[in-house]
Amino acid sequence: MKILITGGEGQLGKELKNYLENKNLDVISLGKKELDITNFEILSKVIIDINPQIIINCAAFTKVDDCEKLIEKAFLVNSIGAKNVAIISNKINAKLFHISTDYVFDGNKTTPYTEYDSPNPISVYGKSKYYGEIYVMQHTTNFFILRVSGVYSQYGNNFVKTII
Repeated sequence: MKILITGGEGQLGKELKNYLENKNLDVISLGKKELDITNFEILSKVIIDINPQIIINCAAFTKVDDCEKLIEKAFLVNSIGAKNVAIISNKINAKLFHISTDYVFDGNKTTPYTEYDSPNPISVYGKSKYYGEIYVMQHTTNFFILRVSGVYSQYGNNFVKTII
């Protein structure tokens, strides 16, 4: 089984690559310099050439505050990029694991959110990630959407490293 990780140079992509390789799985992990998910033609060629059975889409513009200023970039990467990955994963019949965020919710609920709660994003980042989820659901049938929160690792900048 061949697994492709997009956003492979980010902290989540690096951790997933290390974890999966330690399980002796065939992993190809590409960062944005090697694989721009916003460029459909190049993305399509690369993914079709690799022909993975699983794609884990970790590629995202995750700087929440910068998304408020760079709105077009946020939607291009987090929405259109996700759509591109979904279209191509559907074309090659690969399972798509799309990484999203709890920012798709407004934070007003007093109990934990579940997959049955309706998203109501209040930031550009949350909205751009939510539209990415919608595009994934519209453009492929073999997908999983994982809404994560507070990602941290030994790589990159994150809350845990800042506190330490």
